[in-house]
Amino acid sequence: MPSIKRCTAIVGGVPTFVDVVMTGSTGPAGPGVPVGGTANQILSKIDATNYNTQWVTPSAASVADGSITNVKLATMPANTVKMNNTAGVAAPTDVTVANLLTALGAQPLDADLTAIAALTATTNNVIQSVGSAWASRTPTQLTATLDTFTATLKGLVPPPTTATSTKYLRDDGTWVVPPDTAGISQATADTLYSPLRQVIIIDPNTTRTISLTDENKNIVFTSSTAVTVTIPLNSTTACPVGYRVDFVQSGTGKVSVQATGGVSLTATPSAGFRAQGSMGSLIKTAAPDTWFLTGDLA
Repeated sequence: MPSIKRCTAIVGGVPTFVDVVMTGSTGPAGPGVPVGGTANQILSKIDATNYNTQWVTPSAASVADGSITNVKLATMPANTVKMNNTAGVAAPTDVTVANLLTALGAQPLDADLTAIAALTATTNNVIQSVGSAWASRTPTQLTATLDTFTATLKGLVPPPTTATSTKYLRDDGTWVVPPDTAGISQATADTLYSPLRQVIIIDPNTTRTISLTDENKNIVFTSSTAVTVTIPLNSTTACPVGYRVDFVQSGTGKVSVQATGGVSLTATPSAGFRAQGSMGSLIKTAAPDTWFLTGDLA
């Protein structure tokens, strides 16, 4: 029980003290702190009953969602991020930006940015991929590259030789001045409009299988022996619907058109030309293999 000392007398200037025991009402009984427990455990209520507690090990479930703020996290070194930088399951650690780029597979981008940053900045220059490296290119060099690309894209069509006037591309791969140029001559006009005229192909052979390059051409057969023109299957030569080729029997050899097995050919009264000087047109009218032959037939 707690006690205090009380002075009972002073003899010769010396006080005399006696112990005085203080008593009071006894509080309610309780179990106190439960026995047991291990390091890092905490005391937790079991239910609403007074003194009903137990030792428990803290778990993630005991931490409320959203209760951990940035300031409660461990401090981090400058320019680092938290991630698992191992090949397996592990706790997050502080890693460098380089580690993060490696994990993201961004090494090529990082290398490209480094290479670009090392290039000398020049007014109006552009960064271009040259082979397997980056290079600083002048506008002239870029124009040459674009011209080459355009030529490749258009089937190796040459670029204009000068840029002093607007030019048009002819089907023979040359660039020409448009017909609205002042002072144009008849000869120049003939040259400009030559793509509108049909190309003549002289063929002395006795057999010919039409090809994609024959489209819109006029094939003149000069043989004195019978000539056979064959229409291939679309699976062999994919002529588009609307494909047309014209024939002229210039020689005495009769020109006849035959269809490969699987090809539908309509010709009236027959698929043969009537005589020397006869003309005819072969037209693909439907996919994949429907054709018509019309002209001076017999």
